[in-house]
Amino acid sequence: MRADADGALRLALTCARWREFWHGYVIATDQHAFFRIAGPAGSCELSASDGVEAEWAERWTVSSGDAAYTELAPREAIPEGELRELDRLAQEFSGEWIWFEESPPDETAVERARFEAYGYPVRAANLRSEKLRKVLRPDGGGLALGTFGEDTRWIPELLLRSWLRRSG
Repeated sequence: MRADADGALRLALTCARWREFWHGYVIATDQHAFFRIAGPAGSCELSASDGVEAEWAERWTVSSGDAAYTELAPREAIPEGELRELDRLAQEFSGEWIWFEESPPDETAVERARFEAYGYPVRAANLRSEKLRKVLRPDGGGLALGTFGEDTRWIPELLLRSWLRRSG
């Protein structure tokens, strides 16, 4: 989890091992995607959807630390079972951590009021105010929470340097 000092969501993600892949959901201020990582840190393949579409739209092939980008044409359908697992991860994660500007005002009234009180602008995607104020910690001029262990820390780093850089 990373946010700017003004509450702007820089990057948030969740992932879990599913079969032989890492599957997850990643979100930034104005974009989000399902992702799948096949292989180990130094030699893997990162696939990402365009939003929560049922297709892989982009791929990065990582070798010796470098990542080669490919826009998939045609796009590759995400198999139904895999899509269900990705959707489950995204729903659980966003339900606990994220609220959206497009959500009905009656469902987000408390979050909107808190953001106004804190002086945070509302963006397309926002971290819940309670998480910003009580869970994330100061980190390099922003706020952060790291829950990945030593052996998996490469996953958010890969998404920061590949998916977020390409999309942002």
